[in-house]
Amino acid sequence: MCIRARNPDIAREQIAAFSAGVFAPANHPLALRPCVGLAELASQRWGVPHSMSISYVFRDAFLNEGLQPPQQVINASNAAHMLELSQRLDLLLIIPKHLAADAVAAGTLIPLDCPALEIPYKVDMLSRRRGTQPLGLPTFRELVRRHFHAVALDQTTTTDRGTARYE
Repeated sequence: MCIRARNPDIAREQIAAFSAGVFAPANHPLALRPCVGLAELASQRWGVPHSMSISYVFRDAFLNEGLQPPQQVINASNAAHMLELSQRLDLLLIIPKHLAADAVAAGTLIPLDCPALEIPYKVDMLSRRRGTQPLGLPTFRELVRRHFHAVALDQTTTTDRGTARYE
């Protein structure tokens, strides 16, 4: 699906759409709460992805409500490390929902209902409508599309890649 960009010479194609949500280890005190607000979450310790700008959106959600952003104990790009350390350190996580699917299915991670921290995330590809295109662009576009399609279908991406070991 091509979305019209503001510049008529640029085409924007949405490759994938994901959303991030809040998760708690099953033994965390908030795991049994039906809904939690930002004020309560501000006092918690968190694991937040380094990539995808989630850390900025996360921080701004609290600042926009006049709250001090919570402590980000882990700010990493490896979801497997974050999932493991959230269990060991009893941290809340805000991560893309598809990356938490295995742990949710296993019952070790519980999704929390916090609409203020439901963060949509789109992967778009921009290209020129006119002029010379790089020869490999169609192949690259198709590989990126297939990758994100596979990620959306594969809910086992985190545990199958191994986990971190910290002593």
